[in-house]
Amino acid sequence: MKKFTFNKIERICHKKEIETLFYHNKSFLSYPLKVLYRYSDIQDDKNIKILISVPKRNIKKAVNRNLLKRRIKEAFRQHKFILSNHLDSTNKKMQIAFVYIGKEIVDYGVIENKIILTLQRLTIDNEKTN
Repeated sequence: MKKFTFNKIERICHKKEIETLFYHNKSFLSYPLKVLYRYSDIQDDKNIKILISVPKRNIKKAVNRNLLKRRIKEAFRQHKFILSNHLDSTNKKMQIAFVYIGKEIVDYGVIENKIILTLQRLTIDNEKTN
Protein backbone atom coordinates (compact mmCIF):
# COMPACT_ATOMS: atom_id res chain seq x y z
CA MET A 1 0.00 0.00 0.00
CA LYS A 2 1.31 3.43 -0.91
CA LYS A 3 1.64 5.94 1.90
CA PHE A 4 1.27 9.52 0.73
CA THR A 5 2.58 11.14 3.89
CA PHE A 6 5.26 13.72 4.46
CA ASN A 7 6.16 13.99 8.13
CA LYS A 8 8.76 16.02 10.00
CA ILE A 9 11.06 13.00 10.24
CA GLU A 10 11.25 12.94 6.44
CA ARG A 11 12.80 16.43 6.37
CA ILE A 12 16.44 17.34 6.83
CA CYS A 13 16.46 19.83 9.70
CA HIS A 14 19.82 19.56 11.47
CA LYS A 15 22.61 21.88 10.40
CA LYS A 16 25.18 19.05 10.36
CA GLU A 17 23.04 16.93 8.05
CA ILE A 18 22.60 19.89 5.70
CA GLU A 19 26.33 20.62 5.67
CA THR A 20 27.27 17.02 4.93
CA LEU A 21 24.67 16.84 2.18
CA PHE A 22 25.97 19.98 0.47
CA TYR A 23 29.67 19.12 0.83
CA HIS A 24 29.68 15.34 0.25
CA ASN A 25 27.19 14.73 -2.49
CA LYS A 26 26.47 13.67 -6.01
CA SER A 27 24.36 15.99 -8.11
CA PHE A 28 22.60 16.41 -11.41
CA LEU A 29 20.40 18.96 -13.10
CA SER A 30 16.77 18.44 -14.00
CA TYR A 31 15.78 21.98 -14.92
CA PRO A 32 14.32 23.88 -13.06
CA LEU A 33 15.64 21.70 -10.21
CA LYS A 34 19.17 20.91 -9.14
CA VAL A 35 19.24 17.64 -7.24
CA LEU A 36 21.91 16.87 -4.64
CA TYR A 37 21.91 13.45 -3.00
CA ARG A 38 23.96 11.13 -0.87
CA TYR A 39 23.57 7.77 0.73
CA SER A 40 23.21 8.15 4.46
CA ASP A 41 24.27 6.01 7.39
CA ILE A 42 22.01 7.79 9.86
CA GLN A 43 19.65 5.35 11.55
CA ASP A 44 16.17 6.81 11.17
CA ASP A 45 12.74 5.34 10.64
CA LYS A 46 12.50 6.75 7.13
CA ASN A 47 14.74 5.77 4.24
CA ILE A 48 14.42 9.11 2.42
CA LYS A 49 15.00 12.53 3.94
CA ILE A 50 14.68 15.65 1.81
CA LEU A 51 15.43 19.34 1.83
CA ILE A 52 13.70 21.86 -0.42
CA SER A 53 15.34 25.19 -1.20
CA VAL A 54 14.15 28.09 -3.34
CA PRO A 55 16.84 30.82 -3.27
CA LYS A 56 15.85 34.42 -2.67
CA ARG A 57 18.29 35.43 -5.41
CA ASN A 58 16.11 33.81 -8.09
CA ILE A 59 12.59 34.31 -6.71
CA LYS A 60 12.30 37.62 -4.85
CA LYS A 61 8.86 37.41 -3.26
CA ALA A 62 8.39 35.10 -0.27
CA VAL A 63 4.86 34.26 -1.43
CA ASN A 64 6.23 32.86 -4.69
CA ARG A 65 9.09 31.00 -2.97
CA ASN A 66 6.58 29.34 -0.63
CA LEU A 67 4.34 28.46 -3.58
CA LEU A 68 7.21 26.69 -5.33
CA LYS A 69 8.22 24.87 -2.14
CA ARG A 70 4.64 23.65 -1.68
CA ARG A 71 4.52 22.43 -5.28
CA ILE A 72 7.82 20.55 -4.95
CA LYS A 73 6.75 19.07 -1.61
CA GLU A 74 3.40 17.90 -2.99
CA ALA A 75 4.94 16.36 -6.10
CA PHE A 76 7.46 14.51 -3.95
CA ARG A 77 4.77 13.36 -1.52
CA GLN A 78 2.66 11.94 -4.34
CA HIS A 79 5.51 10.07 -6.06
CA LYS A 80 8.09 9.20 -3.40
CA PHE A 81 7.06 5.52 -3.57
CA ILE A 82 9.06 5.24 -6.84
CA LEU A 83 12.30 5.48 -4.89
CA SER A 84 11.12 4.46 -1.43
CA ASN A 85 10.10 0.94 -2.40
CA HIS A 86 13.46 0.32 -4.03
CA LEU A 87 15.40 1.64 -1.03
CA ASP A 88 13.32 -0.58 1.28
CA SER A 89 14.36 -3.65 -0.67
CA THR A 90 18.07 -2.70 -0.62
CA ASN A 91 18.10 -1.45 3.01
CA LYS A 92 19.67 1.88 2.08
CA LYS A 93 18.95 5.40 3.29
CA MET A 94 19.20 8.52 1.15
CA GLN A 95 19.28 12.26 1.71
CA ILE A 96 18.09 14.46 -1.15
CA ALA A 97 18.11 18.24 -1.64
CA PHE A 98 15.91 19.84 -4.29
CA VAL A 99 17.23 23.32 -5.14
CA TYR A 100 15.02 25.38 -7.45
CA ILE A 101 17.30 27.18 -9.93
CA GLY A 102 14.70 28.59 -12.33
CA LYS A 103 14.13 32.33 -12.57
CA GLU A 104 10.36 32.19 -13.05
CA ILE A 105 7.46 30.29 -11.50
CA VAL A 106 6.52 27.13 -13.39
CA ASP A 107 3.28 25.15 -13.28
CA TYR A 108 2.76 22.19 -10.97
CA GLY A 109 2.69 19.79 -13.94
CA VAL A 110 6.23 20.71 -14.95
CA ILE A 111 7.54 20.28 -11.40
CA GLU A 112 5.69 16.97 -11.03
CA ASN A 113 7.23 15.59 -14.25
CA LYS A 114 10.72 16.63 -13.14
CA ILE A 115 10.26 15.06 -9.71
CA ILE A 116 9.12 11.79 -11.32
CA LEU A 117 12.13 11.79 -13.67
CA THR A 118 14.43 12.60 -10.76
CA LEU A 119 13.11 9.77 -8.58
CA GLN A 120 13.41 7.32 -11.49
CA ARG A 121 16.99 8.45 -12.10
CA LEU A 122 17.85 8.03 -8.42
CA THR A 123 16.35 4.52 -8.48
CA ILE A 124 18.52 3.61 -11.49
CA ASP A 125 21.59 5.07 -9.77
CA ASN A 126 20.83 3.01 -6.67
CA GLU A 127 20.59 -0.14 -8.79
CA LYS A 128 24.00 0.59 -10.31
CA THR A 129 25.64 0.98 -6.90
CA ASN A 130 24.47 -2.48 -5.77
